Amino acid sequence: MARTDWAGLEVFLAVVRAGSLRGAAAALNVQPPAVSQRLKQFEDSLGVTLIQRTTRSLSLTEYGEILLRGGTQATGRLDAVLDEVRGRANTPSGPLRVTLPRIVHDHILGQRLWAFQRAYPAISLELIVEDAFTDIVALGIDAGIRIQDAIQEDMVAVRLGPPLPEAVFASPDYLDRNGRPEAPEDLLDHTCIRYRFGRSGTLAPFAFETRAGRRVVDPRGGPVVNDPNALRAAALAGVGIGYLLRPLVEADIEDGGLVSLFDELCPSVPGLFLYYPTGAARAQRLRVIIDFLKVAAVRAVK
Repeated sequence: MARTDWAGLEVFLAVVRAGSLRGAAAALNVQPPAVSQRLKQFEDSLGVTLIQRTTRSLSLTEYGEILLRGGTQATGRLDAVLDEVRGRANTPSGPLRVTLPRIVHDHILGQRLWAFQRAYPAISLELIVEDAFTDIVALGIDAGIRIQDAIQEDMVAVRLGPPLPEAVFASPDYLDRNGRPEAPEDLLDHTCIRYRFGRSGTLAPFAFETRAGRRVVDPRGGPVVNDPNALRAAALAGVGIGYLLRPLVEADIEDGGLVSLFDELCPSVPGLFLYYPTGAARAQRLRVIIDFLKVAAVRAVK
């Protein structure tokens, strides 16, 4: 149906409901001559007379009776469809694709994300767990979760929690055999387990916040891994001293499997952020996951 036909049907039904051109004009918030003109144009487009009009009364023609029955049904169906659209907009539902690094899923947000799925069963949550940076727009992904400095500049970023502390750690066995380092520089005389970033290939330094400013220690030698779980396992096995986000080893520190070193000197990273393309926040399912994942503190999942 053309736009002019919808407008004409609206005028026709308003006249029928009101019982007069003046009443229809009031309902449509227009002047009575405009109603008369639009009704005449609609009748001309159909090639029939819908309403017999005199100065005192209005009556439907045969064609008007047919249109009233069908038009009322059509607008009723349209109202139902519009109500359904409004209901879906207000009730979170539909697919939601989110990408996040494996360590974030395994150690920080995994259980909370699945709790979100349980809380919103009408949303079909799809997690793309990968450490590589992806173009979420090109791949049709709704949102990503990363540390702030890994987010593209053209994205909207929402903080999910406070900054995440880093930690230096070793097993009690390693410290018994090799002694405990008293200052960051002592790490140069220890076996340190290094983490290699997959994208850049660089080794993560051991960074500290001292009174003199940021101090970076770059131990040489020792084992190298490109997976945080492998680094944690090596430290638990007594291979050497490791450096990771504290939530990834918090449980091990609490149960005594690892000993935390230099707590007062370890810095924090900006924290976890959910990011999405500009304009996507209108989707109700994206807004509810943001609210669900916002937490006062982000802790490791044991």
